[in-house]
Amino acid sequence: MSTRGDWAHGRFVGGYHLFLSNCEKFELMRDLWIAKRPAIQHRLRMNWKQRLLGKWSWKRPFVSLLWIYCLLAIIAYFFGHKLLFRPPARGYELDKARYHVIKQGSGSAIAYTWLKPPHDKAPVIFFSHGNAEDLSAYDWVFDLWQHARCGVFAYDFPGYGMSEGAPTEASVNASAETAWKFLRETLGVPAERVIIVGRSVGCGPSLALAQQYDHAGLILISPFRSAFQSVTRVPIFFGDMFPNEQTITSIQTPLLIIHGENDRVIPSSQGRALFDQCPSDDKTWLLLPNGGHNDIFDNHFDDLLEEMMKFAKTNGLES
Repeated sequence: MSTRGDWAHGRFVGGYHLFLSNCEKFELMRDLWIAKRPAIQHRLRMNWKQRLLGKWSWKRPFVSLLWIYCLLAIIAYFFGHKLLFRPPARGYELDKARYHVIKQGSGSAIAYTWLKPPHDKAPVIFFSHGNAEDLSAYDWVFDLWQHARCGVFAYDFPGYGMSEGAPTEASVNASAETAWKFLRETLGVPAERVIIVGRSVGCGPSLALAQQYDHAGLILISPFRSAFQSVTRVPIFFGDMFPNEQTITSIQTPLLIIHGENDRVIPSSQGRALFDQCPSDDKTWLLLPNGGHNDIFDNHFDDLLEEMMKFAKTNGLES
């Protein structure tokens, strides 16, 4: 009995001493942690930053910039069309009085509007609108142009308004060409009476047409040098769209460029650059004081119309 009691007592004493020993070790580790905590925490932070950012070197900022450029270049090349074209909610429905459609060779429909000129010698405006708008945004403009004794033909880009398809540089240029051929061949309007007018993004297909087909004159409203340069200001990405600064070097016909002085979307310097690069002997630059990008028609329409009518008359077109 005493032997069993001694054995139990020994186990108890041994466990107690082990407990005390572990407590002492715990207190020692706690004291060590308290003493070393700032250094350990700093080391952990450094390791985290080093793992995330890597070891610092003078090459690192340039490598980071290269990665950022490559990422933006990939986005611009593969998703440029989606970033450039912003079709709005449709603002009209087809009707026989105002809006009609042309069938392209691909079978897709292009919506257009046609306001007849008052007589056979009157100028006809062939209009390509800007981004994030369709034909309905210009109903009042078309009416005033017709009131000024001009004919008006305008169309919607693919994916805009009632036009079918998806907007890309190629499809927009193709729709402009389809509309142009319809005006010339089906409606029978002579090229020498047609003034090609483009606004903002619409300046791209307008220049493409002016480069290929005879016309009476070209008017560009708030144009850009190229699609990407309207944002980057300098050519830094591949896959750019609407190379207007290259196309305009082949334009020899009368040219009028109109730009708002306070345009924050496409700086007036881009319109001026196109004006300077055009080799035409008959060209006019109009800078609208206090004009922005989206308010030219709303706030400066009288100046716009006066200059357009002067342009038409100078080039032998009587309204």
